[in-house]
Amino acid sequence: MIGADLRDVARHRGQLTTVDVTGRGALSGLLIGAAVGWLLRLFDLTTDSLSTWWLVFNTAVLGAILGAAVALLGYVVTQGRRSFTTDDLVRAGEFEVMVDAELADRAVRMLHGDLGEGRTQGSSPEQSRVA
Repeated sequence: MIGADLRDVARHRGQLTTVDVTGRGALSGLLIGAAVGWLLRLFDLTTDSLSTWWLVFNTAVLGAILGAAVALLGYVVTQGRRSFTTDDLVRAGEFEVMVDAELADRAVRMLHGDLGEGRTQGSSPEQSRVA
């Protein structure tokens, strides 16, 4: 099946709360902070007396705090106007169904609903499926 006349559709699902925004910022900051700590250790940019896990933990915590603060600041500055969740979907205006020439008549009947449940008399379920 091939779709044509594609268009992007965004459905507005709801407004994010202050807690949602802060939590998402903290999670982003946590991941970035952990990656920074790991890269600092990987490139040997810290003293050897620090444990790798302690360094990664501390940078992750600092990243979470900074990420939450930056996200909350952005939420306050925009007064929550830009904080919403959406579902991004791609919709097709029409579809083209491609089948082998031997199955073309049967595919047309199936699309028009002439076969009931998609089975012809005397055919097995495996034979009536169209890929």
